[in-house]
Amino acid sequence: MAWASLRDGRKVLLSLALGKRESHSDWLEFLRDMIRRGLRIPLTVTSDGAPGLIRAIEETFSKSLRIRCWVHKMENLSSKVPPALWPEIKAEIPVRDAATYQTGKELALRFIQRHKKEHPSLVASFSEDLEALFSHLKLP
Repeated sequence: MAWASLRDGRKVLLSLALGKRESHSDWLEFLRDMIRRGLRIPLTVTSDGAPGLIRAIEETFSKSLRIRCWVHKMENLSSKVPPALWPEIKAEIPVRDAATYQTGKELALRFIQRHKKEHPSLVASFSEDLEALFSHLKLP
């Protein structure tokens, strides 16, 4: 499924299709179909961390800024620590709301340094696709 967020705030369903799996070839065909039907290159593309989808986006929309979906990322991160610790750790993940791109990068590096020894799987998951996680901060 692909949605567009328009400049006036409206959301528009661009495409809905059945796929056999979340493979690169399925996603590539999905994205190319939207282009064949008139979709122009978007300013940004937001996705989860599925490798096949990321690769298809990079091939199809190489000029678009790819943004990592925070909802999916937070779900991934919450599974890496005991439930009792999650609220405290979640509050320490301020990257999404950083004032600038540079500040976001600095906050992310501090978070990694703080938790790498005690929660290595959390840090590994957080570090995965990190650039796309705060690329939204490059936008006005």
